[in-house]
Amino acid sequence: MRRVARLGPDARTALSVAAVIGRDFEIELLVAVLEIAEARLLDLLEGAVSASLLQESTARAGRFTFTHAPLGG
Repeated sequence: MRRVARLGPDARTALSVAAVIGRDFEIELLVAVLEIAEARLLDLLEGAVSASLLQESTARAGRFTFTHAPLGG
């Protein structure tokens, strides 16, 4: 939880919504749900990748996977 807290409130919101989508999610869906610019969301998700909370798919661009099952998931 500390790693998530360090990312800030916008990243926490994005990750919370992504967790509802599932362990794997597409950035396009998250952009639509959050109504946020894709560039801004990518910045937030890159922070989560750097914190080892997410992995970006090497097989499919724009797809991310939680490194651990999301809470409640």
